[in-house]
Amino acid sequence: MKVSKKSSVASMACVIASTFLFSGSVFAKGETYTLDSMKIAAPIGLEADNAAWVKANPLNFTLSNLPYKSSTYKNSTKTNVVLKSLHDNDSIYIYMQYDDPTKSLSRFPWIKQDDGSWKHVMHKDQTGHENANYEDKVGMFWNINTRGFAKKGCAIACHLTEDGMNNGIADHSAGRKYTRSPGETIDMWHWKSVRTGMAFDLSHDQYVDDVTDPTKNKNWGRHGDEKTGGGYKNNQTKDKKMPAFMSSKAGDTRTYILESEKVPFVDNFKAGDMVPGIIVDKM
Repeated sequence: MKVSKKSSVASMACVIASTFLFSGSVFAKGETYTLDSMKIAAPIGLEADNAAWVKANPLNFTLSNLPYKSSTYKNSTKTNVVLKSLHDNDSIYIYMQYDDPTKSLSRFPWIKQDDGSWKHVMHKDQTGHENANYEDKVGMFWNINTRGFAKKGCAIACHLTEDGMNNGIADHSAGRKYTRSPGETIDMWHWKSVRTGMAFDLSHDQYVDDVTDPTKNKNWGRHGDEKTGGGYKNNQTKDKKMPAFMSSKAGDTRTYILESEKVPFVDNFKAGDMVPGIIVDKM
């Protein structure tokens, strides 16, 4: 098995957001990158020192195309990426490693203030994105039937908002995901370090289609496959003024709370203490 052509790398490394956002369309015109997927006999984990991963041919490249300039995070303009792939008779495995100066493993944490109140810490930029108290994310696109994908990769379905407009619709977001023609679809894997990755090593299974009407879908052409269980939810009271739960483990410093370990919030904390802003559960 080979994952080949320029778009494969653009698709598989479509977006890396580790307190910064990168587009996958980073290759010079005419360049071709090939990721070879080595055959293995049985399922495998992602332990880097596993002999099979050591033997796998790495694909090295740099992501440096920032789709917009964030007003809250300006320190990272590129990251180096290493991709490896293995496959057995049933599954394909992707190993990704990338440079990250911040190792962002926080998502809107609660911090107790000097006056005893709790603050949901976030510093959103001009597009509504959080780039300081947010998690690493990786998106991978796999083409189904979208014209132009082989040449442009994820850029074919990633549309920037310009002068407050996107596809003729007023929009404040930095960009939206949607395909150009009716019936065109792209499969999407979306890994989120805090919400799916750190606790359970999972990714969201999503897809992108041609919906551009936010009244039909608030996320435009981006959709999630049917949820069968688990997932995540915000850790907050109904009035959103403080945490609703805390970890049952004393001294727990993780930046998330497991659903199986949550207990009702009791405020025995001191100023400066952190309580996670997210509760995660195995899918």
